Amino acid sequence: MFEANRLISVHVSNELFPDMKIAIFETAHFEGAYPVIRLFDDGQNDIMICTNEQCYRQFLFLFGDDINRFSWVIQTEDESIPQFIDRVVRTVRDRSFEFLYLNTIDNNHLFYARALARIPTVRKLLTLHDINTHFHPRPSLSIRRLVRIFGKMELLKQINEFNVVAMPMQSFLISKLNDNRPVHCVPGAVFDAADFKSPPPLESGINIVVPGSIDIKRRNYDQVFELLKLANESALPLNITLLGGSIGTYGKEIITRCEQYAANHANLKFYKVPVVDQPKFDRVMNDAHFVFIPSVINTVISD
Repeated sequence: MFEANRLISVHVSNELFPDMKIAIFETAHFEGAYPVIRLFDDGQNDIMICTNEQCYRQFLFLFGDDINRFSWVIQTEDESIPQFIDRVVRTVRDRSFEFLYLNTIDNNHLFYARALARIPTVRKLLTLHDINTHFHPRPSLSIRRLVRIFGKMELLKQINEFNVVAMPMQSFLISKLNDNRPVHCVPGAVFDAADFKSPPPLESGINIVVPGSIDIKRRNYDQVFELLKLANESALPLNITLLGGSIGTYGKEIITRCEQYAANHANLKFYKVPVVDQPKFDRVMNDAHFVFIPSVINTVISD
């Protein structure tokens, strides 16, 4: 493992991002925006963070007293996404920001594209979390899906450069682009040795954590219950924690299944909240001996 500053410096040269006024946009993956913000927070850049109230709550936990090092544009509860992005673009333009770092755009792509066209001189970078959805969408007769596909195509035209969160994605994205726009790699998370704490001794049980939202598109939780079954049959002292909120009907079904299991067993923990707050997330992860991610290999996400 690398220390945080070393890992980031491997992928992004400071020469690419000289001292400037930088706006960072993120309304979904606050944990992924955190290393991006820290990357640019060198004491010289003027940083503005554009986010919603839910993410801002988590940023408060992450930054602590450093929260006031940045200026903030926060989406209010009664403000629609189009209204919010319009306010972000106007603020970027009126305050003469030079660089707009869009860390996640997962909706209203056409509106984003048209709004970004109003600031043609601003350097714009977009993180692509799902490459294929922007280059190989599945055919559909759905009008809404066709609008999304067209919106993604228009959005890409407004972007000057890209970022991905893992090295294998970098060469893959470059192969999809027909131009010389730069593709950077800033990881979605970094290992910070200062925050690391050794987990408890194994004698108290093997702690396994399944991090992330309970989502049928990304993970197969049948594997978790199969692992619990095998552990119980072999008297293995295994403790499993589902460390994330539930999404949709599948998430609710898994929580119900967890409640039924927990009625007769004490080795499964889970959270009935939309988002696990960062301090609790960090504490559970620090107590883990193993991280288990039962990934769905072939899936359809975002068209």
